[in-house]
Amino acid sequence: MMTPTSFEPHQCDWEYKPVGVFCRICRRPASFISSNGPVAQRSPQYDPADWSLVTICITYYLRLESLERLLKSIAIHCRGATVLMEDTGGNLSAGRNRLVERCRTPFVCMMEEDFEIIDGRAIPQLLDVVANDERVGLACGSLEENKQVCHYSYMMDLFRGVMTLSEPAGEWLLTAHGTKYRLAECGANWFVARRETLRANPWDERLALMEHVPWFWALKLGAVWRVGYAPDAVVRHHKDRSLAEYNEARSATSEFHRLQALHYGIDRIEIDGRPAVRRATPKGNPRPGFPNVAVLAVGHSGTRTITRQLAELGWRLNDADDRFAESVQVREINEQWRTTREFDADAAARAIDRMAQPWIIKDPRFVLNLDKWAPILASRGAALVYVTRSAGSLARSYTLRGHAQPGAGIDGQPAIWGRTLEELDTLARRQFDQWTGPKVGPVPIERIAEACRLCDPARVLPDAGVPRIQHRYWDETGRAMPNVFRHWIERWEALHSKWEHRWWNDRDARAFLAQHYPDLLRCYETALNPAAKSDAIRHAAVHAMGGVYLDVDFRPIRAIDELLAGCNAFVVAHETNGKAICCAGVFGAEAGHPLMERIVAELPNRWDPPRQWKTGPRLVDSCAVGYGDCRILESRLFFPMDFYQREEIDWEHEYPGAFAVHHFDASWVPNVKQLFT
Repeated sequence: MMTPTSFEPHQCDWEYKPVGVFCRICRRPASFISSNGPVAQRSPQYDPADWSLVTICITYYLRLESLERLLKSIAIHCRGATVLMEDTGGNLSAGRNRLVERCRTPFVCMMEEDFEIIDGRAIPQLLDVVANDERVGLACGSLEENKQVCHYSYMMDLFRGVMTLSEPAGEWLLTAHGTKYRLAECGANWFVARRETLRANPWDERLALMEHVPWFWALKLGAVWRVGYAPDAVVRHHKDRSLAEYNEARSATSEFHRLQALHYGIDRIEIDGRPAVRRATPKGNPRPGFPNVAVLAVGHSGTRTITRQLAELGWRLNDADDRFAESVQVREINEQWRTTREFDADAAARAIDRMAQPWIIKDPRFVLNLDKWAPILASRGAALVYVTRSAGSLARSYTLRGHAQPGAGIDGQPAIWGRTLEELDTLARRQFDQWTGPKVGPVPIERIAEACRLCDPARVLPDAGVPRIQHRYWDETGRAMPNVFRHWIERWEALHSKWEHRWWNDRDARAFLAQHYPDLLRCYETALNPAAKSDAIRHAAVHAMGGVYLDVDFRPIRAIDELLAGCNAFVVAHETNGKAICCAGVFGAEAGHPLMERIVAELPNRWDPPRQWKTGPRLVDSCAVGYGDCRILESRLFFPMDFYQREEIDWEHEYPGAFAVHHFDASWVPNVKQLFT
């Protein structure tokens, strides 16, 4: 799905094709199909770019720094928007209800203070869904958490006290403006809603916390409104847990569990059959019996990295902050002990017992007082991991970051907490020796770093998105490759030194197609020029092996790895003369991806040698547009200049924001002056 740069409504002109029904004007598929064919959506009632339609309503409690960050992001990305704020006093439901009563616009964007707007299109996309689909009462988006986009979109079912949340199975739809969405019953806690929906369905103020699932359940039972989910509308969620008072209020949940059961019949919540336990990362699902872990080290020893690596494997970070990956509650208790020398064992035990298991905690203050924690941690099955770092690297890190006096650890000068680095190291070793439970160490962080360098994720995780393989084709029997292309290919290989690079010539292509794709071999052998031949081999190669196909006339500017993060398939929209079409010159997918299945199945049906364009960009465009799992990249990333500007392309200029520049060699076009010699 390709979102246009502006919201310009038009009456779609539907065209039947073998792979679906598409608009001849905007190339989008029909969103709704009936027995009589496609039903065009009505012209939109609202312009989603009109900020006068929606009020951004923010609830906050204590976290003023978080609120300031959110307001700054709104000022940058949502100019002209109206903002209302409400201090909840700890009762989130009551705060939201007060905001709804104060709102005067027909639509409401509800947010909490630890969100951050990172894309000015996010709110308009949700407004586009809710304002122009009369069934939808509110539309939810996605959340970026710990640099990963998390998709919160569920169907709901309650049976014998168990609320089960499961992924929706409905079809993906498109608004007239090109926003992709589907219907669900529960979503994230940021959304755009009709004001009338929120006024008719207020939050239960008895649930100051844990109000989320009961509210969506009540909305479902009302049977008046649907919930929309637009995955491309993303805001950042910081999960700020740095204030002890705030954490204490959030942790008092037992009463709200009781109220959920009493008034809604919800004894527990499961997501796809698993208990709904808060995790700091969506990754990992540790095996039963994994131990809880405490990490011991002098500060600046790399324990944040170790802690996050274990979290990726499934250990729970619980209330850890983003900056240090340290449990806020544990740090507060340790800091109180450091300043008063009074260790609150009861508070420590409560903090640990609140954590979802298996947990992992780390705090450099453990060097000073791990012996105080030892009885509590050992009784809860904790193992100790002791990490070290070379004295020189440690001292440099403290000094460079300004966390110690100049010359820290040298000539006995205090480094931190009135101790030299040497003294802290001695204390850490003593704490490790005194630990009577399971333990691992000392583990030098330098050895861990060396071990990580041995790992090439692209090779050990072959199913993790688009494989790091680049495919190219050139038929040397027709024309020798210009030296400039060879130079560019060498540059591609240098920028992607850990990638595999596959070079397809005429002989290799014939042998490969004969063995694996006989239908495409017949297309290849009847092609009238090398470019038509490449249409057969490029799609077959990516379908079979996965990877990225690139025409040889793309001049590289920078590595494309970052474009592939979390990506299973992508194409690039090439804009020219005010129109956009997904090109065949650069695309990528994982092996066997449904998009490639679709293309290789359709190509023989469209094969028409005199009309080569039918199996080039138009084939890719018709298969990719509207395909939910395919990412469509902006034209400027690979086409900073369009076909009609090819004579103006600067051969040396590295166009800002572009990853490569297409030079439109068009060597296969007869009677066209070649751009290269």
